[in-house]
Amino acid sequence: MRAAVLQDIRDIRVLDIPEPKPLAEDELIIRVKAVGVCGSDLHSYLEGGTTGPTQVRPFVLGHEFSGVLTPDSARKAGFSADALVAVDPSIPCGRCEWCHRGHTNLCPNVKFLGYAPHNGAMAEFVCVPRSAVHLVPDSIDPAGGGDPGDAWRRDPCDGSGAPAASGKRGRARLRAGGIAARATGAACR
Repeated sequence: MRAAVLQDIRDIRVLDIPEPKPLAEDELIIRVKAVGVCGSDLHSYLEGGTTGPTQVRPFVLGHEFSGVLTPDSARKAGFSADALVAVDPSIPCGRCEWCHRGHTNLCPNVKFLGYAPHNGAMAEFVCVPRSAVHLVPDSIDPAGGGDPGDAWRRDPCDGSGAPAASGKRGRARLRAGGIAARATGAACR
């Protein structure tokens, strides 16, 4: 498969790399549809990481993404084959004291997709555990609009930024969980 691989500081190359394969029963394969570029991706590109200049071991960037499950993975997860999914890139170990207490955000062994050495989603496919996959409503487009940092904004025909008035139909833009997406009602006429 094709992937954008960070080879070194300021050196990204599109290369052919092996497709990911599930290593555990609960792992699913996602065909990536859209990837956001996060500030940490820029730090990795410019400096090798988020903690300042460091030596880079090649890896695939991208932790803000959406996609669709492959047919086999969709069946395994109980989703339709064309269902859009978002992925939590923070994969806790599930074995440490913090994970057992339910504080997976404090897991010292967390695997973070798209941050060295764990490959991310600037590739055709990515493999993730079922617990990291979240179904996205049909009204959300995988690569829709929205300015970076938007939370929820109405964009009615009159451009006021206020919710669309009765009889007017506008577009709602959403940026949630790092996925910039557009939920479109009907086009303004």
